[in-house]
Amino acid sequence: MIDILMICPRCDGEITVLMDRAVLRVDVEPRARGELLYRCPACGHPSVSPIGGDLLAQLLLVGVRPVALAEPRLDRDDLAPAGAPFTIEDMLSWHEQLDAVDTVAPWE
Repeated sequence: MIDILMICPRCDGEITVLMDRAVLRVDVEPRARGELLYRCPACGHPSVSPIGGDLLAQLLLVGVRPVALAEPRLDRDDLAPAGAPFTIEDMLSWHEQLDAVDTVAPWE
């Protein structure tokens, strides 16, 4: 069993975090930092502590399996279309074109 001596950022108590009850979060892109997510045994609140390069390397060497998360990405349909952005003149022109429309039939 792997445990880490830390100070809780909420209650400032010196605590022992058991790695079988914590989550080590790292980015998908290799970086020399991560986060340790755990529940403080002293105050009971969930906490997040940054983990630096040396401690992160030691945890990975002893076999702690991290959760690797990537940045969220938009679906292709949610991305902005290619081309120049709309201008006020574009909106006015579109509004003038709509004035010429008398009736609209529903799509079928």
